[in-house]
Amino acid sequence: MICYSFTVANVRAAAQIAQKRVQASLLFVTLKKLNRLEKFRTNQAREKLHKAKQQADSCHLQLENLLYEILHLKKEVTKCLQFKSKDEEIDLVPLEEFYSQAPESISRPEVTKVDTHQQQLARLEWELKQRKQLATLCQDLQAEKEKVASEINRKQSQLDNLAPMLKEVLTVAKPVQETLGLTTGPSPSQQKAAQLLPHPLYFLFVQADALREAGDKSISVKIEGDEEDALRLKQTVVETSTPDDSDSDTQEIDTNVYAKVLSKPAPPIGYEF
Repeated sequence: MICYSFTVANVRAAAQIAQKRVQASLLFVTLKKLNRLEKFRTNQAREKLHKAKQQADSCHLQLENLLYEILHLKKEVTKCLQFKSKDEEIDLVPLEEFYSQAPESISRPEVTKVDTHQQQLARLEWELKQRKQLATLCQDLQAEKEKVASEINRKQSQLDNLAPMLKEVLTVAKPVQETLGLTTGPSPSQQKAAQLLPHPLYFLFVQADALREAGDKSISVKIEGDEEDALRLKQTVVETSTPDDSDSDTQEIDTNVYAKVLSKPAPPIGYEF
């Protein structure tokens, strides 16, 4: 009896253990299923988070780009506002002169009088045209100047070549002049001193010397005095005279000044017959 009850208990225990094992297996399977679901949902959440982060980073990068572009545009606007064109430094002709002198094909008064920008462009175009004309004229004048300078140099070269020849002629003719008793005019020192005489005295000196050379041997012309004092006197007369004075007034001033100098004990320069 006892053995039979023990056997029945064992059978029941074995059945319960098997049932528990099946339940444990089912619970284990459910646990694995839940674990897979948790991992799947975690992966989906990570993917969603990654996409959200990428979108946020993209938006942040776009925002930074926009802010940088705004800053760049502000700098460009500031540069444009502070920009000073070179045409502002050009001294253009007045508007009245521009509309009166410029042709209508350039001035276009029906457009430029209502549009300041077109007006400025038209004035610059007229200024450019005028400067080109002036540049052409300047080149022509420069060419003419070079031509005249070349002609002057050619004639100067001829004169330079002529000077030795004239000296030779004077040297050769000197014995003939001495034989005939002819003179060649005042000496170089006398000619230099004559340039310091006032106009009336210079005129008198030239006439007297010409009369002496004509053959009147009784006349002797000579200039004496201090050349430095005469030079200072001449400079004083030139500084005190004005361009509007006539020749007679200038001669009168020179004569008066020279008369005052003659009243001194040592005259600066003079003449004697």
